[in-house]
Amino acid sequence: MTQSRKQLAQQAIAQAMKTRRAAGVAFHAPISIFDFAEKVGVSVRFADIPSMEGVYQADAKPQPTIIVSSSRPAGRKALTCGHELGHHVFGHGTQWDELVENRSQARRFEPDEFLVDVFSSAIQMPKLAVSHELSKRSLDPRICRHEEIYAISTLFGVSYGGFVTHMEHTLGIIDMGRASELTKSQPKHLRESLFGKPCPQNLIVVDTHWDEKCADIEVGDSVLLPPNATLEGTSAEVTDQTNSRTVITAVTSGICKVSTTDGWATFVRISRKNYVGRAPYRFDEETEDE
Repeated sequence: MTQSRKQLAQQAIAQAMKTRRAAGVAFHAPISIFDFAEKVGVSVRFADIPSMEGVYQADAKPQPTIIVSSSRPAGRKALTCGHELGHHVFGHGTQWDELVENRSQARRFEPDEFLVDVFSSAIQMPKLAVSHELSKRSLDPRICRHEEIYAISTLFGVSYGGFVTHMEHTLGIIDMGRASELTKSQPKHLRESLFGKPCPQNLIVVDTHWDEKCADIEVGDSVLLPPNATLEGTSAEVTDQTNSRTVITAVTSGICKVSTTDGWATFVRISRKNYVGRAPYRFDEETEDE
């Protein structure tokens, strides 16, 4: 019997939570989906395949492998990796997912694809995790500023639009009208509002509630930090510091530490722009012969 979308979504969410539990990852904790996939025994690689979103190779040796297009935006890469991990978890076999700018409009409904789309969102943004992060910041997604929603999306490492859609369709914490209102704000305009000037590069917003997860960016990306933040490391540089914020920009691959005088700290992990290679090595520092 054909399952309804609601039944498929429920199955995907249940499996996402089961997969988290089996990996020993708390439901409230934001994750790096690339690190998570490696943790559960699936190799992740980034490759220069502009015509593809991602690939799942079930029969790859020595272990199943996910390939993610290196040329896609950061949030899209994360959702794609989760999508391919869903194919692995549900035993769909090898899959080649071509580049589709708007999956919901560009092709007919495919139950397996819908299933793994929901799985990807659910494993990266469980309801408990989203509610926990909103609560820590005293934010109500029904009325808070669009920029605040954008900031939370960067915490989860997904696209702004993907986060809004997930809050509406999967979590049910905003209605269709609010989702429509939020999606009228383009990420580039939200970045400009937060940055104070045009910001073509990716912008991550890191506050003192950010814990349990590193901030992952690429060379050229910027991070918006608290005003009194200090930077340790040479892979990024402070490009702006005022009484209201600190901005750092990634200059080379590596890992930096950011902290404040009140004891808060986290790490910023930087990969090369459009990095190609195995996911575990994406933050390795460049050597002189490269």
